[in-house]
Amino acid sequence: LSDTTLVAPQPKGVIDPKTGKPAGADDPFFGDPNLYDAGIEIIDGALCGAKVVYSSREPQIPAFGPADGIEEINLAGIRTAGLPLNLRPHTVFDTPVKLFIPVVDDVDITTAGLAYHDGTQWLPAADADGNVLAGGEGWLVPGSRVNHTDSRPALIEVQVYHFSGVQAVVFGTKEEEEKPPDHDGSGVVVFASCFINSAAAGADFGIFELIEFLVFIGVLFYLTPASCGRSRRRGR
Repeated sequence: LSDTTLVAPQPKGVIDPKTGKPAGADDPFFGDPNLYDAGIEIIDGALCGAKVVYSSREPQIPAFGPADGIEEINLAGIRTAGLPLNLRPHTVFDTPVKLFIPVVDDVDITTAGLAYHDGTQWLPAADADGNVLAGGEGWLVPGSRVNHTDSRPALIEVQVYHFSGVQAVVFGTKEEEEKPPDHDGSGVVVFASCFINSAAAGADFGIFELIEFLVFIGVLFYLTPASCGRSRRRGR
């Protein structure tokens, strides 16, 4: 990842010779310079635009970890709306840190929530309105969400108490339903078609061999006791 340090107004003021004003004084991402006076930003690659804004007085400086250093999200009914941010160090900050999380172009930012990785698993952290969910309690500052739609990519701004991993997601998506298996009418799942296709792939079956094979399968099915407590009736 490539990143650069965002220069913000320092308590004593770092003057930009071009403007005569403190460097970064017009950057809206910093807000109150008494609290937030430093930051980092990813300036290229798939996570371009991601930012962390923090107080330079923090004992430990925030940083981005490797993009592949966190597992893929695996929550049911959730579609990713961006790549995961691996955030370090895993520590509690004296002043909540501002995160700016990219949302991919084909997702409406107003439909995107957040998932949080607690170091062990992914948890739903906040809905699309910024309301803190159970998985985000103690991590996300309530009411801190701001949508930045004038940037490319669009950015979700939130404040967090401590670091781990975060990703923009869309909740309530339906996964493609699996086609139900065929049944023979007696409650027994039929896999004969797939099995025959697999066997035929490795052997040259003639028509008579195929008929004999099918007769064998039928006799075997008739003689095999039914499972799951069900009986197959044979005569009276």
